[in-house]
Amino acid sequence: MKILVISKKVSRPEYHQKLAALSQNRSDIQVRILAPSFINDFKEGFKFYPDILWVDEDPSRFEVTKWLLLRRMFMPWSRVVASAEDNFFRRFHSLRRFWERFNYQYLDGIISSGKTVTDMLLRKRFAGKIAEIAGFNLPLGKELPETKSSVLPAGQEAANVKESLGLQFKVLGYAGALREENGLEWLMECVAKLPVNLSLLFVGRGPLEFRLRALAGDLGMSSRLKIIYDAQDGAYAQYFPAMDFIVFPSLSTPAWREPFNEVLFRAMKEGIPVIAANTGEIPYEAGDGALLIAEHDDSALGQAINRILTDPAFREELIQKGKSRAAQFNLEHFSASLIEFFKEILK
Repeated sequence: MKILVISKKVSRPEYHQKLAALSQNRSDIQVRILAPSFINDFKEGFKFYPDILWVDEDPSRFEVTKWLLLRRMFMPWSRVVASAEDNFFRRFHSLRRFWERFNYQYLDGIISSGKTVTDMLLRKRFAGKIAEIAGFNLPLGKELPETKSSVLPAGQEAANVKESLGLQFKVLGYAGALREENGLEWLMECVAKLPVNLSLLFVGRGPLEFRLRALAGDLGMSSRLKIIYDAQDGAYAQYFPAMDFIVFPSLSTPAWREPFNEVLFRAMKEGIPVIAANTGEIPYEAGDGALLIAEHDDSALGQAINRILTDPAFREELIQKGKSRAAQFNLEHFSASLIEFFKEILK
């Protein structure tokens, strides 16, 4: 089986490593990765004579349409597969809508990154084959880059991380975009009502930064809030040692719901107790590896925080369940699931 992968992620070493696992110790499988281009990718791809054309793009994109047309004209023996990570039902207009309809009609299969993505594909009436491989877009098999930060010196011992950041109390952590839908304002308002002092460490950037700082002042929490806004991509993990637990208080909106969350996966993998909103893809990703709460439920959030802080046995149990859950997203599972899917498509 020859698998040609067309992807913008071609420059990432971890992406190559993950795809190389497909053919590792398999003489019957060959994999080649190409970056999208107007014509050069087709020239190189045609020489490869692929059985599977995996266009690692959303099925509504023109790049998928292009390869479906090229397959139809020059490589009718090939099967074309796209990737889907967006779990929100969107109605496109004009050309994007045409591309999506065309692609849905002629694609042989789609690789879905989770349950809510699969639900969306079915709602859009995709009738082809779907492989639900949660977390297929994770940098599996390779640690995320330990990018340096101007705030936290490289190589600093975990025991000194809190002190270096000026955090005095137990630390509630968050890593990700600072946006309204991530529920950080709700989180801060709930924490302000708790009868215990907590430091808040938010690692990320976004348009909500100054509103969060202003809200901290209004709530009398300015000295307890630390926002690391200059962390480079992938560098959030070096702040995990400072977090006693981490919260993902996502709130679904009319235009967004939480997709598969790489940071949540990494937090479970690193042994950080996780509290997360029971919304979007989170419950399917976290399973029993996180303490799930309802959106906008102040009482549930307060009880969850209190239990993690006061019940050591429960905390340790949650950590172990999180590690076990994260371990399920691995190269072996990814490779086996993908190969099985491609074989099914070629029947």
